Parts: sequence; structure tokens; C-alpha cells
Amino acid sequence: MDSTNTTWRQTYARQERTRPCFNLDDCNLGTACPLDAGQFAGQSQSSLGQLARFPLETLTEILLGLDIPTLIAFRQVNRYAMSAVDSLPPYRKLRQQCPNILRAALCVQARGYDLRTLEETLQTSKCSQCSEFGDYLYMITCRRICYPCFDDYANREYYTPIHQAHVLRCGISKKDLKHLPSIQSLPGWYGDYEYNNYTYFHTRRYRLFDRTACSSAPNWSHSKHLSAKESDNLTKIKRYSCIISAPYLGLGNKADWGASCAGCRQSEVLYTEEGLHDHFEKLGPVGRGTNNWPCHISPTVQE
Repeated sequence: MDSTNTTWRQTYARQERTRPCFNLDDCNLGTACPLDAGQFAGQSQSSLGQLARFPLETLTEILLGLDIPTLIAFRQVNRYAMSAVDSLPPYRKLRQQCPNILRAALCVQARGYDLRTLEETLQTSKCSQCSEFGDYLYMITCRRICYPCFDDYANREYYTPIHQAHVLRCGISKKDLKHLPSIQSLPGWYGDYEYNNYTYFHTRRYRLFDRTACSSAPNWSHSKHLSAKESDNLTKIKRYSCIISAPYLGLGNKADWGASCAGCRQSEVLYTEEGLHDHFEKLGPVGRGTNNWPCHISPTVQE
């Protein structure tokens, strides 16, 4: 058992993630949306006005119920507001351990969920479609998804957003669009590494809506949706502009981004530290097999 644990920890620390696609991780979010990290904090000469009358607990609940773009906009009011937002444990934790999640939510104007929902999602590790580690975050609805499920043909329609012009053609009014979860895509390269014809450079920003939410809307016309076909390559690539790498934020202060198993040699399947330990317990530790390739060594079965 000791050797298994040692191999597990060494393998987990040694493995690095090989991302299989171009997505929001490749949009230079640190340059496009730098976070000040509190360097402008200080004594404020202003107050929060009417909000200052609320108890601290009530103000905290109000701020946790705001989406990221609204929360950041509130933070920019004055130094008092900046201090109030920076004192929120979820915001502080996200800014320290996965700032690109905050940057992406702000850049794409993700208003379909609040800070509390985002924290709860990152504190769970399982994919919303299976029981494996969900290493990506679907930014429109804040759902975890692992890449094998995201790339699965059965799930592609669900995780392919709809362009605003197409939504309007299908019977939903502009007034109703405000109530549907959506994002504003970022210019950049998107697509699959393995297929060059599935890689596309977006030069414009598109308002993209969640397909499931649109199809559930009262005025949605399924017949118009089938007749009004969206542009070919753009339809396939748009879904990559909605995902970003997401760590598992457990009880500790360390973000777990996942790692692949050296014995399985499947870089698309990632495990948390605990998940990889369970994986080794099930299949055995990693050793050297035929042609010195790393593989799982089945534990000796005692009769």
C-alpha cells in the first residue's frame, strides 16, 4: 500500500495537462482583463449610501447574489465598495486560485448566475454528465463538463450555443432575450487541436445563448429552428468559445486542476488527486510494461 501511495503521488505531481482544444484559456485573459488585486484599496472618503444602513451579514448576502459583471461594476464605485467585495471569502478565493475564471466571466458578460453559484460549482468536482472529474466550465450556465463528454456527439447539440440572430428568427422576441442565459464571445482562436478544419479565428463578438434555455422558451418555434440552419463551421466552433479550464476548489487552499494517468496514457481524461488515488486502487500502480511503456500493474491476487 505504501508503494502504491508513493507511485500515486509521484505520478500525480509529474503529470501535466495537455489541453485538447483552443478555448477561452487561449484568449490572453490576463492581458485583456487584468485584476488589480486590491492594490488601490485604502481609506475611502465616501460610503455606500443607502446600502451602508444594512448589517454586514445582509450586505454580504446581497453581494453574493450578484453576477460577476455586476459585482465588478459595484466594486468600482469607490474604495468602500472595493473593500466590501474584496472581503467576500468566495471572491477572494477565486481571485487567488483561479483568477481567469473571474476574468472570463467579466469579459464574456456572463450574467446567468451569481458568485455563490460559481463558488458552489467549483467546489464540486464531478462532470454534470458523468461521474468523472469535470475539468471545464461551461460559461453560459455554469456547469462542469469533462472534455470526453463535451466532445461526445450525443452532447454536442446541448453544448452548442445559438447565435442571437438565429434565436430571433425562431420566434423569441428581443424582450424575452434578456431572461435567457447568454455570453458575449471573445475574438480568438477556437476549435480542436486534432482537426485543423475545426479551428477558426473569431474576429467579431457574438451574443450566444444557451440552446436548452432557448428551446424551453414559450415562443420558441422548433420548425423555424430546423429550417433556419446556422452557418456550418461557425456552428461547430462556437461551442469552444464557451468553455474554460476549471479547478476543483476543495476545503484546502490549493486548487486541483486535475492530472492524467501515466498508465492509461489518455491525456483527455483527468482525475483529481483523490480520484487518481481511487483509480490506482482499482487498476493497480503504474509500472513498466512491454517496450518499457508505462502501464498499470495489477495487484497480486492472493488465493
